[in-house]
Amino acid sequence: MDFERWYRKAQRRATAMQWQAGVLALLAIVLGAFLKSVAAGAPDIVKPIFEVFMWAPRLCAVGALALFAIGAWNAWRLHHDPVALHEGR
Repeated sequence: MDFERWYRKAQRRATAMQWQAGVLALLAIVLGAFLKSVAAGAPDIVKPIFEVFMWAPRLCAVGALALFAIGAWNAWRLHHDPVALHEGR
């Protein structure tokens, strides 16, 4: 694969990771709001189960942060030294 083709593919992959992180963060917000609204009207016996489920939005948020950081790091490396990144793959 020639350098230009590889560069465009790697840039699209890095950008896609950042967009996926944004979607995952949005999912975390929606999931957190949904679980809070459902837990508010739940009986007392079920509330501990919802407390456990409330970790899901936090994990989604951490995953989104990690995914965005990896995508941004790849985009930065592509921008600053694409030849070294190409040779080191």
